[in-house]
Amino acid sequence: MMTRLGCPMSENDTDKILTTFMVPSDLHTRLKAQGALEGTSMTRLVIEFIEVGLEERGASNRQRLDSFVRLMGRASA
Repeated sequence: MMTRLGCPMSENDTDKILTTFMVPSDLHTRLKAQGALEGTSMTRLVIEFIEVGLEERGASNRQRLDSFVRLMGRASA
């Protein structure tokens, strides 16, 4: 996958960065179809997927860290 980070999208969107992703054509088709089903843009859909994915990874990381801390506590006892 190739990513290009660019400049703000417009003067009104100074907190946004234009990014280009190359994705497999079948994934692009699925994203477009899902966006059409939900009545939303592919951009909004991708943003939502990224936000949810990051939240899930964060929760998973916290669970692994908690498990490690418990394990280390038992090992030192």
